[in-house]
Amino acid sequence: MSELAQVLNPGLFSRLCAADPSGSIEIVSEGTPGTYYQAAAQLGYSRRGVDYATAEHWGECYRMNCPECGDTGKHLFFSHLAGATVQVKGRARPIRFSASLCCCHRRACHRESIRFRNWLQSLELWKQPVLDLTAPKALLQSSTKYGICAYKEDKLPEPTYSLLSDQTPQAVRDYLFSRRFLPEELQDRYGVGYAPPGAVYENHNKTEAYERHRKLLDGRIIAPVVSGGVLVGWQGRLARPTVKGDLKYMTSPNLAKSRVLYNLDQALFQPYAVVVEGFFDVWRVGEKGVCPFGHDLSAAQLLQLQTVYGQSGGCLIMLDSDSNAIAYKLACKLYPLLARGAAPVYTYDNKDPDERSAENLNALLAEAEAKLKPLTAAKPVADLAALLQGLEALEESE
Repeated sequence: MSELAQVLNPGLFSRLCAADPSGSIEIVSEGTPGTYYQAAAQLGYSRRGVDYATAEHWGECYRMNCPECGDTGKHLFFSHLAGATVQVKGRARPIRFSASLCCCHRRACHRESIRFRNWLQSLELWKQPVLDLTAPKALLQSSTKYGICAYKEDKLPEPTYSLLSDQTPQAVRDYLFSRRFLPEELQDRYGVGYAPPGAVYENHNKTEAYERHRKLLDGRIIAPVVSGGVLVGWQGRLARPTVKGDLKYMTSPNLAKSRVLYNLDQALFQPYAVVVEGFFDVWRVGEKGVCPFGHDLSAAQLLQLQTVYGQSGGCLIMLDSDSNAIAYKLACKLYPLLARGAAPVYTYDNKDPDERSAENLNALLAEAEAKLKPLTAAKPVADLAALLQGLEALEESE
């Protein structure tokens, strides 16, 4: 009885205990409230006086043996929000969560099984008593001011040629070769192109920034920025080594950099993301790489990472070699938001990610990945204190 009083959702916990009379139910992330975003009523979906919401972070979970696959290792996880009707602060009507907020981490047998769905239906989770979570911070609602994608469409400079086009000078491809990048791979995987000197950027937003960017200076390698399948901007770099006084990077004035993560469309299919500073770093890391076009993450970018990796992923932070302290701070921000936490990648050899060999980069990422939490662990293997490992040299230098 005392254990029932401690859980966040006693109604769900008691139903699961009744469904598994062996008494093997365990509490994971005890006392951690779930978070939600974008109540469906905002999109026009509501009925019978109840708004439907999307769970962003599962929070406290109850693990048990999965009845579908003969599991004996308690691999079936239920969020405490599964099937719950919740009264939260600041909303007149309660919000409701799907009964499908559960996952078998053994074989994912729940996804296609009709038998599992029937078993889940037999629990009648919608009959749970309404949870009163009107107390401050009992259920945290994340802001979706910008959502996970920035949908304002942009255009590339005109003309922009493919890297393998006859219109692209060989010197551009030689420059990429000198940095150990294959033009055909950049073109096929990231849509990278080349805008020659005098290329014009046409956009209806006639701002001062637009006038400065209307005619591009020199030839530039163009990296399109795609979010949710939509071209939302671009960034161009001089297609040669730079000297003092050069404008190395030029960014589309229509690109809201704080609202987008470069390459997130590909990275969201990976088990974890690697946050780097620029698109050259992303190209070196590969499909796991994302960049905020700098060494900090905005609230909207943190929300995007939490939405994508909050339930089953994590993040590694690999900034330029002089930014170890910043990488540690970003990891601390992300750690509580993601299922597997976050960890910094410390380096001391004055090499940025895009300057590293594949072997060296993979070794650094593998070492940092070992600090991420395993999905099925009730307690994290590494806590925040473990992130300090490797930072002693910085502290001594200060």
